[in-house]
Amino acid sequence: VTKMDLVRELDLMIEQHEAKTHLRDLNVIASPAQDIRATFDLMPTATVEDWATISERMKALPEAIDGYVATLRRGIAEGVVPARRQVNEVVAQIARYTADTGFFAEFVGNAAPAEGQLPASLARDLDQNAGAARVAYDGLASFLSSELAPVAGEADGVGREMYALHSRQFLGAEIDLDETYDWGVEELARMVAEQEAIANEILPGASVEEAVAFLEKDESRKLRGTKALQAWMQRTSDKAG
Repeated sequence: VTKMDLVRELDLMIEQHEAKTHLRDLNVIASPAQDIRATFDLMPTATVEDWATISERMKALPEAIDGYVATLRRGIAEGVVPARRQVNEVVAQIARYTADTGFFAEFVGNAAPAEGQLPASLARDLDQNAGAARVAYDGLASFLSSELAPVAGEADGVGREMYALHSRQFLGAEIDLDETYDWGVEELARMVAEQEAIANEILPGASVEEAVAFLEKDESRKLRGTKALQAWMQRTSDKAG
């Protein structure tokens, strides 16, 4: 079974390479533009050694961005480009990463082991490497705006052929696209009805949008920062267990 799954996965990777999907791998959810940054969300931060590892990985980030830009440039040369709307949205996303109150500044600004403090030299390295990471991401945004956006596609990068390929990647199986589409439409209708019912529970007679606005005003229901989210998720998981 393991061999069969591995062969299937490798065959799919070959198909994706032949379809040149890597040359236009850019979107607002799951592409290298997010994955490179998201690496730091998954790294342990409990010890000084953990933060030293984070610093080294952050130091290597500009090289990863350079490689990503080189791949997208090759896509431009071969006429394989993502949708312009995706490009523009990622540029806006990057601006949030690199802002003075964005991810890198906040992440390093709150750097601390579970016990004690970071050595001053490590704190300086983290600050320097975070600055370089911000510069690298700003460079990616500049490339996207000046080089990729002008030649990017007008239509969104969707369709039956692309869906057939990517669904196999995410699901690990080949599915009946028509049957799945019909199921998806039914599920969407069910979820909309459930949202409307929950909105009415939160605020009788309210629409979904009104219920969301009501919750947004309630500071007690907000989580600020990655650590707060992690703590809430852990508490919720413990209760479920």
